[in-house]
Amino acid sequence: MLPTVPTGIYWDTRNLANLKNAAKQDPVQVAGKVAQQFEALFLANLLKQMRSAKLASSPFDSQADKMYGQMLDNQLAQTLAENGGLGLAKMLQSQLIRQQIDMSPLKKTESVSISPEGGE
Repeated sequence: MLPTVPTGIYWDTRNLANLKNAAKQDPVQVAGKVAQQFEALFLANLLKQMRSAKLASSPFDSQADKMYGQMLDNQLAQTLAENGGLGLAKMLQSQLIRQQIDMSPLKKTESVSISPEGGE
């Protein structure tokens, strides 16, 4: 039976620990979630930099506004990554799977069927 791959937000340390433990059992299955979390982190940083590139300050700038803007950016990044995002996760997933297969003790004569999580 395959382990259940945890889902969650990239900044949750328990989620990252669960992914690490699941990767020890089945690294190929976890590769998609790891790639998705990386894409979410990348998108969050991208959105943060875009938001910080203001030309002038607004009279409505406050700590609360910054906090809610950051929360919005984090959620938007997570949602974008879960729904395909930039396509970075898909490329990373295939690279991680290829790396795992190269490191696995499989003989060259054996074949492995790889299909992305989305079934595409």
